[in-house]
Amino acid sequence: MKYIYLAFALLLHNSFANDFFLGEKGAKLKASLPPAEEIKGVKIQSIKQDDLRIVRAYQELEFNAPMERVAKAFYDFSGRCNQEFSEKRKWLSSKEKCYYPNDNIIEEVVEAESNLQKPLENNSQIKNFITRRRIEKRGNYQCHQKVTIEFSPKKIKVIHRTLDDDESHQFLKEIIEKDLTFNVMTGIYEIESQGPQKSLVKYDYLVSTNHWFLNKDIIEAKLKESIAEGTKKTLLTTKDVLEKELVNVSRN
Repeated sequence: MKYIYLAFALLLHNSFANDFFLGEKGAKLKASLPPAEEIKGVKIQSIKQDDLRIVRAYQELEFNAPMERVAKAFYDFSGRCNQEFSEKRKWLSSKEKCYYPNDNIIEEVVEAESNLQKPLENNSQIKNFITRRRIEKRGNYQCHQKVTIEFSPKKIKVIHRTLDDDESHQFLKEIIEKDLTFNVMTGIYEIESQGPQKSLVKYDYLVSTNHWFLNKDIIEAKLKESIAEGTKKTLLTTKDVLEKELVNVSRN
């Protein structure tokens, strides 16, 4: 068991190679994360120092679908939302369908090129874009995200991270001001090809917060459970949608 935890710790240490977005204190705290515990089938790590807490989640799941199709599902951020919030949308039509249901997302759209300060790097190996997102979870929240997709023959990485306002201004001419209970929300989907119709998804997700309520010790268990549940649901919902899609295609 000791060797399993060591391997997992090394994996997590290497996943986010550059921790600048956590700040000096956050990067040091992340390096001190304790061994993982399993909640709802998701590996969870949590640590707090003074007013800052970091929680990390990790899960792997096999998909019966090609790597390219699975990756597309995870970078289709506009298709990930809650249909019940359709009348609350500001940027998307209320008629737009949520292909990949998410309990908390009202809407998310890719920023138009006309709003970019300068073109982002895009070629056959890498693709970048900025999104704007609105969330409802015991209140309304919003932020920008930077998304990077890295392509290789046997693996595709989808990396997403919230941006602070200063960073958003570096990328965009006009921004929405960040309003979140988390300082940082970031994740990496690694989609590995396991054959023509099979893929392995590894999802590594991390949040940091100095919100007074989320930092209460009595809240920690609920926070870890909520993050574990959200991580698991993201993967399982996407898997269900893709596998139903492939069944319908085969029937036709």
